[in-house]
Formats: sequence, structure tokens, C-alpha cells
Amino acid sequence: MDVHAIDVNGDEIDIEVQGNSAGAHIRRARYHSSMVDSKMLDEGQEFRRLKDSYIIFIYKHDKFRKGLPVYHIDRYIRETEELFDDGSHIIYVNGNYKGNDEIGQLMNDFR
Repeated sequence: MDVHAIDVNGDEIDIEVQGNSAGAHIRRARYHSSMVDSKMLDEGQEFRRLKDSYIIFIYKHDKFRKGLPVYHIDRYIRETEELFDDGSHIIYVNGNYKGNDEIGQLMNDFR
């Protein structure tokens, strides 16, 4: 199940469900992010017109093995440790998470 959506602000959301580790390389998220971005603008449009994009991977296992329900991947300026707020958002959901909260309930339904 893969989903492409646009929210009320025009932000693009791409949801990918990944069951096997062979297709779950972290550069896949980068690829999906670039594909969503490349389709947002027509030739000659200003880059500032890009809306935010959200790439959400619901992964069968805990991709980063830290026990967290969700991992938000953001870009930072290394020297200042400030967020580089370019509107690109990558989120991994731990499909193995069994918490007693909304994400835990959602993952229970997926299983």
C-alpha cells in the first residue's frame, strides 16, 4: 500500500509501506523525496514556491533499532546545529512498535 496525498496547505505527502529490508535502504527516502519535489514545479517556476514534502515510511521493523515509535529525519547546519528548514521531511514509523498510544494502536491494526 502506497499513498500520495496533498493536505489543505498544498503540502505533498508520500506514504510508503515497506515490508522487507532489501527495499528499505535509507537512500530510498532521499530518492522518494527528490521525486516528489521534482513534480511540484513547472519549468521556470521559482523554487520558493515548493511546498513542504513529507515522505513517510511505515517499516515492518524498527529501522534504527532504538525502540522509538517514530523517527523524524531533518537536515541541520552542522556548524551551528540549527535546523535547515528547507521543507523536506522524512519520517520512519516503527511497524514493530507496540505502545499504548495512537501509533501503537495503528501499528497493531497494520499487523
